[in-house]
Amino acid sequence: MEALIAFARTQRDAAWADVPLAATVDLGLADTFYVRREARELREPGAWAVAVEPFRGRAGTYSALDLIAQEDGPLQVTHGPHPHCASPPVPAPAQMSPHRRVAVQPSDADGCLDWWTVDAFVDRRGKIRAVTLDLWEP
Repeated sequence: MEALIAFARTQRDAAWADVPLAATVDLGLADTFYVRREARELREPGAWAVAVEPFRGRAGTYSALDLIAQEDGPLQVTHGPHPHCASPPVPAPAQMSPHRRVAVQPSDADGCLDWWTVDAFVDRRGKIRAVTLDLWEP
């Protein structure tokens, strides 16, 4: 996850080379996948965009890479299920159950409207097979 964070924040080739992506990566929101991209496509920040309306009471395009890049404060990385701000954990997408869940979230969100998570699902070889993001519903 640290390599993905570094790439999101710098978007430099050196950081990209360290991101351990599988050959294809599923991108989604919460527990649903919407698009599959080849790893090489994800070098371009725009390829991380997922357009779904509505999602959690919002409309627009969502990008895990943008969430990480735009966070000014410190981030925390966790492993396994995690709370959905003040709610119970959102289950992982069913097809990702055999993979390890690694999440990054803001360490000091001021409230649930500032909370978000980017979850990477990592296989036994250490490759990221899928990335989802989630937000708190206003």
